Amino acid sequence: MLEIVRVSPHVDTNGTALRGYITTSYQELESVLGEPTFVDYDPEEKVACEWSIELETGSVCTIYSWRTQGRVPYGEYRWHVGGRKTEAFDHLIEALDDAGIQIEVERA
Repeated sequence: MLEIVRVSPHVDTNGTALRGYITTSYQELESVLGEPTFVDYDPEEKVACEWSIELETGSVCTIYSWRTQGRVPYGEYRWHVGGRKTEAFDHLIEALDDAGIQIEVERA
């Protein structure tokens, strides 16, 4: 079972890039990850909502909304997933699956 070690704005996400997408609801993510680590309602910003995540493997990932004009998508949404390496995406999917989140997965 792969575990999420930390969800925090202090997780260093520099160098992450789009690795894939997961389709699920805000509520599903919040039930496992807690409140987002970043929220910005400015319609000019590219990201309105984001979780910065560190996994027990050392992988760092982000789950974020992209170009939603400052709206946090609370319903079913195709979330962007970033990571430094492709395996970060795989590790995150495994951890979310282990946590029981219902998701659809799509690679970038």
